Amino acid sequence: MIKQIILCGSPNFLNNIATRITSIFMNIILLRLGGTMAVSVYGILMFVDGFIQPLLYGMCDSLQPAIGYNLGEGNGARVKSIAKCCFVSSFLLSMLLVVVMIAFPKQLVHLFTSNTDDAFMNMAVTALLLFSITYVTRWFSFATQSFMSAIEQPVFASIISISTALVFPILLVILLWPMRLNGLWLNMSATSLLSGILSIILLKRFKKDAKKR
Repeated sequence: MIKQIILCGSPNFLNNIATRITSIFMNIILLRLGGTMAVSVYGILMFVDGFIQPLLYGMCDSLQPAIGYNLGEGNGARVKSIAKCCFVSSFLLSMLLVVVMIAFPKQLVHLFTSNTDDAFMNMAVTALLLFSITYVTRWFSFATQSFMSAIEQPVFASIISISTALVFPILLVILLWPMRLNGLWLNMSATSLLSGILSIILLKRFKKDAKKR
């Protein structure tokens, strides 16, 4: 039982470690490309993300006990129904947040800084608008990771977690380097898209393996 607890908790554990490593790496690159102003803007994006991620995590993870219980009961239809609620609600929340970020970028920036310098504001607004694209697809990997953890598929959940928090961001820094700062603002958006594609692949793999059993 202890082994299973450790395995099922490993995706979030690894995600937290990988996220910190990525943040350090991103700050080093930001200092090189845009100085302290770019680091400050990145901090604002992380503050915004710090409000959104707990909402998605809370929504998706709160359904894990219900999924796990019904899976243990052999109630496959109920598992699918709960999982559908998780995916749909995550999607709706994410789209609402994207609309808010696109409609009120300056107001959101002002929540986290008193800096009214035009150059800073222009950089921050541009960064936030590019960053907002992240949540068009980010909800899907969130929901998939939680679903995989709930049905005791920690390997698949960990693959999504590590890829999203470390592998894809580092790879995309290299691929988007010609775009300079805009490439860094788009990093999370592109990461979310790749994570969504990876999640689809893993879901299909899981369904294929489940049919063989």
